[in-house]
Amino acid sequence: MFNSVMFNSSPAPYPMRLTVIGQCVRCLLMLCQVALFGSIGIAGVISGIVFEPDGETPAPKVEVWLSSANIRLREQLHLPRKTITDETGRYTFNEIPEGDYTVRALRGSQHRATQNTRVSMPTARVGCMLTLRRLPTANGAVIVGRVVTKGGVGERLLPDAVVLVRSTNDANFTPRQITADEFGMFLITGIPIGRYMITAVPPMANVSRNRLQQLLIAIPGRTIDVTERNCIVTVTVLASEEASSFATTQRIPFQLLLKQLKLRILGQQHKPIKGATVQFIRSYLFVPREQWFDRRVITDWLAARRRERGPRVTDNDGNITLELPIPDNSMLLMEILVSGYMPKFVKVNAPAGQKQFEVTVKCAMPTGRVKVLVKDANAGKPLPEVYVRLLPADDDTREAYKEWQRKVRGQANMLRAELTKARGKYRIYSLPIDNPRSRNYARVYLLVGRTDKNGVAELTNIPPGAYQVYAWRAGGRRRRRSAHFKIIHVEPAEMVEVTIKM
Repeated sequence: MFNSVMFNSSPAPYPMRLTVIGQCVRCLLMLCQVALFGSIGIAGVISGIVFEPDGETPAPKVEVWLSSANIRLREQLHLPRKTITDETGRYTFNEIPEGDYTVRALRGSQHRATQNTRVSMPTARVGCMLTLRRLPTANGAVIVGRVVTKGGVGERLLPDAVVLVRSTNDANFTPRQITADEFGMFLITGIPIGRYMITAVPPMANVSRNRLQQLLIAIPGRTIDVTERNCIVTVTVLASEEASSFATTQRIPFQLLLKQLKLRILGQQHKPIKGATVQFIRSYLFVPREQWFDRRVITDWLAARRRERGPRVTDNDGNITLELPIPDNSMLLMEILVSGYMPKFVKVNAPAGQKQFEVTVKCAMPTGRVKVLVKDANAGKPLPEVYVRLLPADDDTREAYKEWQRKVRGQANMLRAELTKARGKYRIYSLPIDNPRSRNYARVYLLVGRTDKNGVAELTNIPPGAYQVYAWRAGGRRRRRSAHFKIIHVEPAEMVEVTIKM
């Protein structure tokens, strides 16, 4: 229009000149607004009326929220913003700049209405009418939730947060990962009856969906119960504060997965075994394939506890406690060796949402111990580096020993069967709870030892019976220089001390 006025050869009519002057004055007013308020359109207004589901009756005292998908507008106006309708169902949001917005009306958890609107002019007054509708529950329960974060003053809604809903008692339920809307709210339909865990993290850039789901599974969340098929469940989830470190390092802190496992060791007649040494020979972690688990969690956990030394000993109640990085709905299969008893396989299920759980281990077939002291027959000094071995001395001990071997190997076969059966459903990780040297205890049926610098060799977990104790010194790779033996009787839960002179 300026071009037509300035460069037209014919003189412009008088009304057009007034139009140009009016536009110039309008531009000057807009520039004054920018100078005074720092943005254009500070005086825009969004108002309207909220109606009942019948579409005619105004709805008083209803929550009305205003937000925007534009992050810049949310930061500038501190959205989402809330107001309450008056007795006539009217609401008003003042000082709204130009842009696209979303208005939502909520009454409890069952009725809501959402509508998009736009403020296109700096001083526009936009009307937005909303009619409440009931949430549909025909296809199952509905979870209505909000994601909040701790701010400077109280809690505030967190738009675009990532939410994960997973079942704690139904392995067939597929976890649902969704993103909260611009209000920090989410809606999930078609939920069957059961117990669910809901976790949330702030929005993260440059983090893949799989890695993000790892974090959502690891962090603690909110547990809810769906007791009816056609119901509406409301929940408020606090976004995890530990997620910020994950966004920069891309590694899940193993502390988020730590669970406290208490093993109660019982012996004969279901009495607690006090002061017993417990060794973990083999331990396997079974994680469902639909969950994402990072092997580096185990690496970080091992690095943090590398300085731990010394055996684990049961207390007066026969309990020992472990802290293991176990995700929810996973399974542990452990082979443990309790001093004085044969090895035992323990199967542990890690329920979702629980940081502590207890398992009872019943030990059978008590065994004995043999302590052998080897001395020089002439000088009477202890002899180090001497091999010691036990062999059954009679037929009864030999048969009992073979039966004991069959049970130990049968448990090993059960472990292999469990591993084979679980490969299709689980990802299997080796979890070295103890030093790998403790795996030598799995070969106790060899009944072989070697004396230390004090000339002492201690053989543990020996089945009861009569044995021949052999002692020899190797004179090369396979050649034996001399051999001596004695016959002893091993009793359950007792130690036999024997001295051999060579």
